[in-house]
Amino acid sequence: MTEEWRADALGVTHCELGESPLFSQAGSTLYFVDIVGQELHAYSLAQGGVRTQKFPQLVCAVALADGDKLVTIFDDEITWMDGEVTRHLWSGGLDPTLRFNDVQVDPAGN
Repeated sequence: MTEEWRADALGVTHCELGESPLFSQAGSTLYFVDIVGQELHAYSLAQGGVRTQKFPQLVCAVALADGDKLVTIFDDEITWMDGEVTRHLWSGGLDPTLRFNDVQVDPAGN
């Protein structure tokens, strides 16, 4: 028997360089970034809409840690976002011609 799949567009969000799709099962949310556009997008399956946060620097990737906390990797900074609270984990020191690309976090948040 052949299994049939169906794909639907989640909404109209145009990215200059869309990357880092990440699904949070706990939050029923699909996260993805627009690196060049400096945006973090969050599509809520429960609410059916996209929330977009604009930042003053490149948003390179996202990962989940410690449940549903979002680790956000910028071109020169790593932050831990928990709702309205942002904690800076690391910043500075990279060659300005470089940026982070792919990230992975283990279940313990490392």
